[in-house]
Amino acid sequence: MPAAFNGTFSVYKIRTIFFLVVIATWIFPSASNAQLEQKVKCYKIGVWDFSEASQMAIAIIEKMYESNGLCYEFIRTSLAKARHDLLHNTLDANIWRSDLFITKNKEKIIHTTPVFSLSINLYVNTKRAGKGLKKKDLIDKNIGFFHGDLHIKRDIDTLKAKAIHGESFPHIFNAFIRERFDIIAIPPVIYASYADTIPTDFEIETIPISTQEYHHVLHKNNSDILPKLNASLNELLMDGKFHKQIKKLESKFH
Repeated sequence: MPAAFNGTFSVYKIRTIFFLVVIATWIFPSASNAQLEQKVKCYKIGVWDFSEASQMAIAIIEKMYESNGLCYEFIRTSLAKARHDLLHNTLDANIWRSDLFITKNKEKIIHTTPVFSLSINLYVNTKRAGKGLKKKDLIDKNIGFFHGDLHIKRDIDTLKAKAIHGESFPHIFNAFIRERFDIIAIPPVIYASYADTIPTDFEIETIPISTQEYHHVLHKNNSDILPKLNASLNELLMDGKFHKQIKKLESKFH
């Protein structure tokens, strides 16, 4: 009797365990799926430049991620915070147009092929600086620029002019309007955003000085998606819709 009882108990115990396993599998798959969904990475992309060119870059980057089925989120931020968060991998990616920043931080960041390129211009208040200036006439001239734009700082240094930094684009334009700067160096897409604030009696001449490429930059921890993004970007740049829009943008701001 004790032996029979033990055998019956063992079978009962095995059946109970099996039943509980089946019930657990039925009850908890949603929790397992939720855990898997939480592991799907959603890439945080910083945006600090809201110019027309940046908006075009954002539209292209959206398509790059969507065509690869990648989750993404644009995070509004400042230039200083965007730089810090990208280098410290708090943000996964950004839109950047300074090749100096990219080169300086090549141990931490990677980038796609250029999304497109735009010119960098000098804008001259001819009433104060004179008309018809050539690059050779700019030696020792004070030229205002946004202090975060290392590319433009290099361009001004190459001209042997004096680079005077402003804390923001509005600060630079305010100084230009108040005639504290006779010449400013700035991307045309940024200039266009503030052109309406320039007094009508100002006579402005433009001197192209260089070209900047817009890149989608990523922290190196995201290097696994770079080939996919580049492949999508190449396809998008061949797309008729974006090709026409980019060419229109480039012609407008060159």
